[in-house]
Amino acid sequence: MQSGEKYEGDIPKPVVELIQERTKSGEVSEPLVDGLKREGVIGALLVGLKDSEDVEYEENAIRALARAVERGVLSTEEVAEVKSIWTTWGTTGQAERGLDGQDGQDIEKVLV
Repeated sequence: MQSGEKYEGDIPKPVVELIQERTKSGEVSEPLVDGLKREGVIGALLVGLKDSEDVEYEENAIRALARAVERGVLSTEEVAEVKSIWTTWGTTGQAERGLDGQDGQDIEKVLV
């Protein structure tokens, strides 16, 4: 989810069977990011990001949250919180978290 890349590896047999079963039953599955939002994972990432002192966690959390913003899953308030954190870090804080290259530029486009 952090990278936004499509998974192209082998899918484990139990997962294939579950997909086939759901396809036959007509059950519609939701996108991953929607499920993460529904289950509270996105909210927990945001809370953790605000309280964190771990730059590696912050790097990963902001990447995932930026993808969630990009997909329109966050509320207006949540988007504002993510943007505020990003802006507060500034160039120096973003670089400390390894986000001074292309990844940071991609996040910047989504958040600003």
